[in-house]
Amino acid sequence: MGCGIRSIPVNFFFFYHCQSLFNAVCIVMPLLLATRDPRPWAGGHPCEWVAIAVWLLAYVFENIADTQLAAFAVKQSKARKAAEAEGRTVPLAVMDQGLWKYSRHPNYFCEFLLTCSYALYTLPAARESWHFMALACLPVGGYWFLVHFTGAWMAEQGSLKRRGEAYRDYVARTSSFVPWPPRARTHRND
Repeated sequence: MGCGIRSIPVNFFFFYHCQSLFNAVCIVMPLLLATRDPRPWAGGHPCEWVAIAVWLLAYVFENIADTQLAAFAVKQSKARKAAEAEGRTVPLAVMDQGLWKYSRHPNYFCEFLLTCSYALYTLPAARESWHFMALACLPVGGYWFLVHFTGAWMAEQGSLKRRGEAYRDYVARTSSFVPWPPRARTHRND
């Protein structure tokens, strides 16, 4: 008899509500510190300007990545329907163009940068050691959730099952999280 929860709806509930709770804390902690900032107008510190720039870039690139993925999914769906009409099957392809050429999860990387920008923006308002510790937990926790708990890890498990060898090849040549130039393709002699 194994241990753990085997119910998919229950697992889904815990996975995503744990992340939702963390995300709520990610927003509340910086807001709390910002409201307690003794400076008359926050926005003059270099950390705040860098944080705003990081947030804007992350927001734009996350939306670009999501748009690229959605367009790819539509294209694949149309190709599958056309092939089915002709009695053919089309293997599931791997999205490896645009931002997805440089990272298997560019949308999650940008989401991580958004979390970092909240901590960076609020850093000048931090006054006590627990403020700094709490702000440091935001990017660390955000990374852990996105890479190891609900984001990339879960997406990769499904992609490996559905896309098989094509996805394994993509994994071998593409950075998992941080966008990076792809490695050379490996050719296997079977």
